[in-house]
Amino acid sequence: MTQIIHSKVQKWGNSLGIRISGVVRELTSFEADSNITIEIFDNGFTVKKVETQPAPTLFSEEELLEDISAHNAHSDLLASPSNNELGF
Repeated sequence: MTQIIHSKVQKWGNSLGIRISGVVRELTSFEADSNITIEIFDNGFTVKKVETQPAPTLFSEEELLEDISAHNAHSDLLASPSNNELGF
């Protein structure tokens, strides 16, 4: 659905601003703190709401290391602690 809405660029502190209100806010579901992307052209720009992505799954160190065994570990890629790191 494409709609045309006329608005005005206004001074906002030391910047310029465009208010997102009324029908524009309702149609786009913009809220305070919405993440956006701005695509810039020679004669203007478009503003799009960033689609939310699920938070990445976080793993503990124990979970990350649980499947490592002598059989599948690449010892040449694993770092060994130096004496300095061990407190010697």
